[in-house]
Amino acid sequence: MTAASLMALSEATEQAMFAKGVEINTRQLQMKAEVEALTDLKAIRSYVVGWPAG
Repeated sequence: MTAASLMALSEATEQAMFAKGVEINTRQLQMKAEVEALTDLKAIRSYVVGWPAG
């Protein structure tokens, strides 16, 4: 592995980690809004935590 390819790999890894962080933060904000909108016990109990399908 050359120094240039190692630098490229490092940059690609950093970009992928940043993109995933943005994705996680966006989902956290979305879930926070969804949870704040829940108004009754049934809705709270049926709320599914995680990533949406698709």
